[in-house]
Amino acid sequence: MLLSPDFDQIDRCDMDPLLLIVVRNAIKCTNQREAFDRLMQPLNHNDPNGYIRKSLDILKGTNQSIVHPYDFIYSSVFVATENDDDFPIIAAMAAAVLSRIYRGDFVVRQRLNWNLHVKTLIREGLFKKMYRMSPSAFNKLLTMLLPWLHVDNKQSSNASKGR
Repeated sequence: MLLSPDFDQIDRCDMDPLLLIVVRNAIKCTNQREAFDRLMQPLNHNDPNGYIRKSLDILKGTNQSIVHPYDFIYSSVFVATENDDDFPIIAAMAAAVLSRIYRGDFVVRQRLNWNLHVKTLIREGLFKKMYRMSPSAFNKLLTMLLPWLHVDNKQSSNASKGR
């Protein structure tokens, strides 16, 4: 039998909201997570119905990281009070983060050496299967399209360096 704690006797300053969020994120079962939310909800006076938490969960989607940028925002909302001068700044930060799609880490890839790639495909007999044309037809098409193909050296350099 789960006992409900007397939240009037719990000092909110003693609770680390980010730690509570990490514990919550470690719970994988939806029913257990909802029970945890109901248990902790009285501690968060700025989100009495849990709507902010639920909205951030939706925005996080299937992201499985133990701490997400949205969790930092929510932990700030968790401890904010009516007299908190930082709350408008935190709300603005939340709006800025929520207006962007969280992209995750940049994946650095090695640039393709085209000449080696073509030689390998020809040697393995896969060029025509991959590009659906012979190497000579590909080169003829490339010659026809070349006037419209431009390389931005700065963009190319940035892309290969992961910027």
